[in-house]
Amino acid sequence: MITSFGQEPSKKEVKEEDQEEDDEDEHLRQEFIKVEGDNIFSSSPEISAIALSHDRKILCAGTLQKDAKLLIWDICSRTKIKSLSLINAYYISYIKFAYDSQHICCTVKKF
Repeated sequence: MITSFGQEPSKKEVKEEDQEEDDEDEHLRQEFIKVEGDNIFSSSPEISAIALSHDRKILCAGTLQKDAKLLIWDICSRTKIKSLSLINAYYISYIKFAYDSQHICCTVKKF
């Protein structure tokens, strides 16, 4: 490593940087979402997929819940354009906008 003045740092400075990186790693942890009990349906649904239109003006999100929903938002005005319920669908796994940003295709996982 070279400092901004073109001098190499001392061994003490390098050790301090390594120690700081090790300290940050100790606070990092990974958790997986687990289903609580036998109920796999939530009253506050989670987002399972998102897509952004090619012109970056419309956002589409899919939910993970009984009768999954496809939520369509106008980003510029921050308003929901449409909410579509997909009967007997557990979650929306993939969302894709057509190149004209007028059509949406999604894949779902059914019961």
